[in-house]
Amino acid sequence: MQIANAIRICVKGAADAPGVFLRPEPNKDSRARRSMRRTLLRFIVLSMATVCLLQPAAGYQAPETSSTTTLPFPGGLTATVTLNKTQAGGVAWSAPAGTVGFNSFGGATSAMLSPANLPVTTPAQSLFLMPANCNLTAGTTIICANQGTVTVSFNREVTNPVLQLSGLGANQSGAPTNGSTFNSILDVQSFVGTGSLPTVTLLSDNSTFAASGSRIGNPVASDSSCVSGSNLAQCGSVRINGTFSSITFDVKFAIRSTSAVTAWNAISPGDGFNLTISVDEDFGDAPAALQGATVASHILGPLHLGASVTADNTTTRNGGALSTSPVANPSATGDTDDGVTLPAGDFVRGSTVQIPVTVTGTGGRLQGWIDWGRDNIFATTGDRIASNAIDGGAGDSDGTANGIITLSVPVPTGALPGTSFARFRLSTTDGLGPTELAPDGEVEDYQITIVSPVADLAITKTNGVTAVSAGGTTSYTLWVTNNGPSPVTGAILSDPAAAGLTKTAVACSSTAGQCATAPTVAQIEGGSFTLPALASGQFYELTVTATVSATSGTVSNTATVAAPAGTTDPAPA
Repeated sequence: MQIANAIRICVKGAADAPGVFLRPEPNKDSRARRSMRRTLLRFIVLSMATVCLLQPAAGYQAPETSSTTTLPFPGGLTATVTLNKTQAGGVAWSAPAGTVGFNSFGGATSAMLSPANLPVTTPAQSLFLMPANCNLTAGTTIICANQGTVTVSFNREVTNPVLQLSGLGANQSGAPTNGSTFNSILDVQSFVGTGSLPTVTLLSDNSTFAASGSRIGNPVASDSSCVSGSNLAQCGSVRINGTFSSITFDVKFAIRSTSAVTAWNAISPGDGFNLTISVDEDFGDAPAALQGATVASHILGPLHLGASVTADNTTTRNGGALSTSPVANPSATGDTDDGVTLPAGDFVRGSTVQIPVTVTGTGGRLQGWIDWGRDNIFATTGDRIASNAIDGGAGDSDGTANGIITLSVPVPTGALPGTSFARFRLSTTDGLGPTELAPDGEVEDYQITIVSPVADLAITKTNGVTAVSAGGTTSYTLWVTNNGPSPVTGAILSDPAAAGLTKTAVACSSTAGQCATAPTVAQIEGGSFTLPALASGQFYELTVTATVSATSGTVSNTATVAAPAGTTDPAPA
């Protein structure tokens, strides 16, 4: 809407007293109080600003397919198990090529495992460990050390993986000679990663499993089954607490014999068990409609957004075709994501916002999207706000490797006002899309509000005289100010021609504000002059010179300022 600003010129005839009188106008100090002398340019704010931080949402991954040498995960992670027997003699250790169903030995059930819905047919690696050169004492359980190592290696660092074990301590193919029983003990020996030496925590089992501190194994669990017998073999889940790319266990054997034997070597295949692994995962929690055909997910490791990432929903298995996040939420609320600092206010169309993103770890590439069109698709052209941004490198507007990637994000003028969502993904994977699995990193989703700018424009005319003689000249000022809070670009200034008053010149005033080049008379009379950008608090002032051609009566002219294209004024005054 436009509100007129007018100067009324009174022209007296010769019978009274010659001259033209200008009715006094208020000075500039009163402009803000006179609603009829200003135009309010406002965009409608469609919703309250809401910025919600999200708690990292996690599920889990486990191997899905067979492999001759590794346990492959859907997100690109791989695990390899390596055996190293250090004692000469006895029977060689083995990890046969290929994988087997997890409970094919030991008979583990889902009730013994964490997560409880881990399929017992999950691909696993079979291990066969045998003692050698152990000195036995009749009737006494001895710990035979220095037997070798078992190493589990990943193709990237992971955090808190869970070893799933079925049949630990079980005699694979009959009992050895001398009436002996034996079972493996695995002690954490070394690791490649960050922090201190990892520890172990027993999550669930069949009641005979032992795991604490740095040791996995119960010396008396020696039957071949986890479900029947007097000394059940061990089946259960053990979390390895730490962040690492490989971990090595020192193998010892607990052996109890009916007779004393020097340098005893097992002659039958010894302790056999199956091993597989599950890893925690992070999901986005934007509304389900934004998840796409494959949800955004990340295997947890040292690379993440913010100060930390946690696994808080480990009961949903992601086999690679999961299309709905287990934590999808209509408003993406209730979690504790801490990586992204959104603007304090709304996302104002036509503005540019700075978004600092805190990153932890090395080698990460940041991707970002905002659903500007609110069409529930992050992949729409123009939605991407970050592409392979690197701390201190490409895409980081602060230009410093300081643990913060600052994104400079222009808000499209065509963005659809209302509630929308932003997604940020950090991973070592180059060019990661908005909806797919990632082998590391984290995804964070945020609810945002897109609004049109609110720009309170005021226009005032003033003059410094009370009368002008017929045929004389006068001048007046046009003063436009933006009272904010948003900047405005492209407002149209109009001061049409009026009968009895002929404009002769237009110039920037001595207090010109943003006036650098004055328009022509034709431009302001034709309503075609576009004002320069006015930030909140800035003004623009012109001085117009005119000749009074009227001989009597009153002459009025009206000036207006019009909103730029796409701007609305919901409260004209």
